[in-house]
Amino acid sequence: MNQTVPIPLAPLVQKIFTERPINQLGASTNTFASYRDSFRLFVEFAEVQCGLTSTDMDFPDIDAELVANLSEHVETERGDSVESRNVRLAATRPFFSNVELNICSRPMW
Repeated sequence: MNQTVPIPLAPLVQKIFTERPINQLGASTNTFASYRDSFRLFVEFAEVQCGLTSTDMDFPDIDAELVANLSEHVETERGDSVESRNVRLAATRPFFSNVELNICSRPMW
């Protein structure tokens, strides 16, 4: 049986927005705010889909199916355009890159 190691999600989210803010990487204040808001939407959606609060969620709870469901949700239920959907999905990339650099032994992409 394949067991996953619990990796709390909340500290990972906090780290990207406090210890290594996106705006340190040359992004504008507006881009940083957009990423923050997009990631908030992502976490709120994940809470509903996983049936957990963000503080109880572990990184292994986030998978490709969840991200695909978010993409569909943003377009169909929220009525966002394809461009807005892509911006929201792009906002998650710095988070996953940060996780990859800090806790993963192999690339996630």
